[in-house]
Amino acid sequence: MISLYIVCLWGSLFLSNVPSVHPTAIPTAEPKFPRAETGLETDADKPFTCIKCIRMERDCRGPSVKCPLGTNFCVSQIVQKYDRRFYWSSYFVHKFCGFDVSSCTSQAIINQNDGFITRTSCCDFPDCNLPLVKNGLMCYDCSSHGCKQTIPCPEGTVCMTVLKKVGSTVKVLDKICGKKEQCDQSFSQLVRGKKETNFTTCCDTNYCSPEENIFRNGIMCPFCTKEGSMECTTTDYECMGTANNCFTYTVSGPKKKIIRGCGSKELCGDPRNSFITFEVDGGKTKCTEKAVETSR
Repeated sequence: MISLYIVCLWGSLFLSNVPSVHPTAIPTAEPKFPRAETGLETDADKPFTCIKCIRMERDCRGPSVKCPLGTNFCVSQIVQKYDRRFYWSSYFVHKFCGFDVSSCTSQAIINQNDGFITRTSCCDFPDCNLPLVKNGLMCYDCSSHGCKQTIPCPEGTVCMTVLKKVGSTVKVLDKICGKKEQCDQSFSQLVRGKKETNFTTCCDTNYCSPEENIFRNGIMCPFCTKEGSMECTTTDYECMGTANNCFTYTVSGPKKKIIRGCGSKELCGDPRNSFITFEVDGGKTKCTEKAVETSR
C-alpha cells in the first residue's frame, strides 16, 4: 500500500535525525480497539467511509471518503517526538481506510529514551477515526499559535505543562500529554550566568490547567557551567520544588564540559522517568541527595 509506504518512509527519516541510543519498545494498549457501538454498525446498503488525511501536525481532520470494496475498519496513526532539550513536540498523523479489522491491533510503541511515541488505532464503523484517541484526556497543547488548542491524549497519560523560571519570571514552554512519572519534577542550572529552573506540573481531568508556579525548598547546591574544562568555580543557589539532589555532570575528552546544579531524584535514576536528560555525549552524572525543607 502506498499510504503505508509513506508512513514508513517518514518514520525512517525522522528516526535518522535523533541521537543514537537504544530505544525500548513497550506495548501499552489493549490488543484490540473497541468494537463498534450498538446502532453504529455498517449499513449493508451504504458505502463504508473513513476520514482520510495526512499531516505533519498533532491531528488532521480530512474529508470523509468512500473506502474500497471490502473495507470494514478505519485507521489512525500518529508519531509524536518530544525533544527534552528544547521542550518541543513534533507530530505526524495519517488517517485512512483499512481492510480486515480482525488483523488490526491498537498498540502504542514508546521509545523511552528518544522520546518517541507511535500509536496505531483501528475502529469498525463509518468515520470512526475522526477522534485520534479514545478513552483518554482532552488536554491543552502548544503550537506557534499559542496554547489554547486541545489534543486527545492516550489513555494512561496526564495533562502536563513544562515551564521555565528565571528570577521571578515564569514562562510556559510547552503543554503536552505526559507520563505520570514525569510530573512535578524540577531541574536547575546556570544559563548565561543566571539560574534557570525548568519544571513540570500535571493534572488529570479534561481541559484542566495545572498550577504554573514553583517554590524554594531550602536546599542549597553548588552551581556552575563551563565548556572546555572539567572544573569550574561554584556559587551556591537554593533549589526549587522537588529538586533534592545536587548533581555534577561532566564530559571528558576533546569536548570537555561541566554542569553543576540541582534536580529531582529521577534525574539521577531511570532516565525514562526523567523529563530532563543530558545530550548523549558520553558524559557522567553524579548526585548527592539531600533532605527537602519546604520554604515559601
